[in-house]
Amino acid sequence: MIGKQQTENLRRELQKKKLDALLLINYSSDHIDKSFQYFTGIEWVEHSYAIITKDSEKLYLPKFEINRCETETWIKNIEELPKKKSFETIIGTLKKKKIGINGEFLTANTFQKLKAKKITDLSAEIRKLRIIKTKEEIELLRQAIRITEKFYHNINFSGTEMEIAADIQDRASRSGAKLAFDSIVAFDGNSALPHAKVTNGKGSRVLLIDSGAAYKGYHADVTRTFPVREDKEFEKIYGIVLDIQERAINMVSPGVKASAIDKFVRGELKRKGFEFIHSTGHGIGLEIHEAPAISEKSKDILKENMVHTIEPGIYLKGKFGIRIEDDVLVTRNGYEVLTKGIGK
Repeated sequence: MIGKQQTENLRRELQKKKLDALLLINYSSDHIDKSFQYFTGIEWVEHSYAIITKDSEKLYLPKFEINRCETETWIKNIEELPKKKSFETIIGTLKKKKIGINGEFLTANTFQKLKAKKITDLSAEIRKLRIIKTKEEIELLRQAIRITEKFYHNINFSGTEMEIAADIQDRASRSGAKLAFDSIVAFDGNSALPHAKVTNGKGSRVLLIDSGAAYKGYHADVTRTFPVREDKEFEKIYGIVLDIQERAINMVSPGVKASAIDKFVRGELKRKGFEFIHSTGHGIGLEIHEAPAISEKSKDILKENMVHTIEPGIYLKGKFGIRIEDDVLVTRNGYEVLTKGIGK
């Protein structure tokens, strides 16, 4: 389970910042901090707190969640969440302590309650830790991708978008996974919308599927575009996208500016007479979109064990769109396409 190695890396950041502890909070089911899982290993638990100090770690959990969470976390010191004034009680244990927080996630109300405390926002430091994946995290991503491969086998091209999407959902569930996001299943003109909504329509020309499994909290993200029938225009445009994507992937290596890859893709598409209307890629991990950003204004520099997508596309309004997306691991000397098992 993840968390222990990540916590040791965090402790070095606490030492650098001269902080006593990191405080993490999960609120309700629709407001869960992914960094809570990153450090504790618990994929999902509401109304919970984690305190990580320079030499100890402790969880406060609802009583009915303790038995389940004990099987998911490496942390042994678990206490029942106080029934009354839980926030105030837990914060009281940090009296006179210099506290780090994940400021990007906390609510304004929590900030207000913490205003009298000596707090430091560690969200940038947490992002820097999460951007480099451990071996265990990479294996979880590989498993999510192996499940995702099943989504692209024996596709029912005669079905509706909704029917194909439902089949993908079923394949994820039968594989012990969830969907990383609502699948994009788009025929013909609908495929020209990068984030098309699934309809009850069928198609006769092009099918674009953008989907991915989430396995133990780690997300895959893959797009493939298929011809429904023989189509010369499709073949021409597809060849352009595939060539640019493969050359962009070949640029991936430690030390490369993420923005340079986006600049290349954008420039090549412009040279072919097409406008590129979204970024080239994004990191994947505990979130479906995280650092590094493979975009025009990105400041990220690729480093070993980053994992990100490369996904150029061409979209012809009213006709069809073509996007090809792969998940790429930055290795010591270059890259590995993790999604190479899904045919293009």
